[in-house]
Amino acid sequence: MKSSQKLHTLSIITLLFSSNINANKIPTAIAQVAQAATKKVNLVMPNLSDSQIIGKTTGLRPYRTSGIRIEAQKLANDRLLIHNYGHGGAGLSLSWGSSDEAVKAMEKSLAEQNIAGPQNVAVIGAGVAGLTTAHRLRNKGHKVHVYAQLYPPHTTSNIAAGVYSPFSVAVGDSEEQKQQFERMKAVSYAALHELATSSNPEFQGVHILDLYDFSQNAAGQPVEVEFDNGVKKNGTVKPTLFMEGCTYIQHLYEKLLEKGVERTYRTFYYADQLERLPERIVVNCTGLGARDLFDDQELKPIRGQLLYLKPQEGVNYLATEKTEGKKVFFSLYPWHDRLIVGGTLEPEKEEYHADNKTRQEMLDNARQALRDDERK
Repeated sequence: MKSSQKLHTLSIITLLFSSNINANKIPTAIAQVAQAATKKVNLVMPNLSDSQIIGKTTGLRPYRTSGIRIEAQKLANDRLLIHNYGHGGAGLSLSWGSSDEAVKAMEKSLAEQNIAGPQNVAVIGAGVAGLTTAHRLRNKGHKVHVYAQLYPPHTTSNIAAGVYSPFSVAVGDSEEQKQQFERMKAVSYAALHELATSSNPEFQGVHILDLYDFSQNAAGQPVEVEFDNGVKKNGTVKPTLFMEGCTYIQHLYEKLLEKGVERTYRTFYYADQLERLPERIVVNCTGLGARDLFDDQELKPIRGQLLYLKPQEGVNYLATEKTEGKKVFFSLYPWHDRLIVGGTLEPEKEEYHADNKTRQEMLDNARQALRDDERK
């Protein structure tokens, strides 16, 4: 990249990630960037040939129609249950904010009962919502015990590509829900931005990368991209928070153990099993599992499929092209050990196996998205 382009990129990052701009003002900042002169960049074209494919994976997003459930529920025998689930495809984006809201709901309920001081708390689930909740609780001095059927690296959160996108989740209709959602966005953004920019972050795997969006009417600075194979494309670009799921989740997990948090492998089939736990306070972070455990029929799985390609030198950017209404879209995510191509939004699909037809459609879609604009 030329020195002038580096300076221009730095000015955009300064605008978007300035300490004077909070998370709620980011759309305004992006709009300001979009009015800037068109940027010209040269990028390495990813090799999307079949010979590069090294694997595939499938995950289920826990979408909840009325939004993330943050709620304190009093149970028999002075027990307290706190819900924190239903993040849809925004678990990595919103988990710090939702865990903050969950802990505050717990503290409010305890205060109403005149209960103070450190408590023994069980966290159910070891995805990103459970791990961040456990960190929040431990940092406040509580003794925390995590119970889960699976732990990293075997959770759905580990395979999440992790672009900061707090939009693939329901918000809710009430003013209270909308305000809570804005708080979750602001807190999460601040936490992730700190991890991405700190010289010594507590957790590894959070970065800021340029996202090139070739969708129609995409937000960001106008850009003309010329790839090293001669392909030219027009779109927008903006610096974007990016979480490398496998690294980030593993660090969250390992740091919990270092803080003295206990863990137990356990599967819960019925809600009354929670009453047998020694901890009288339980935080439910079971994601899609809450549908059966608490008979929450608002939870709807949305399947996502990804392809893994060999890591490719020089492909150190994010890219996407989406068409409204299509279940298959193009996204490109560079991890340290693989290049990820996605993806899909498949409502009501619960099978974990990746079907070959959709896999081929994703690959064809990616190749089409990276063709010269004049040839599409």
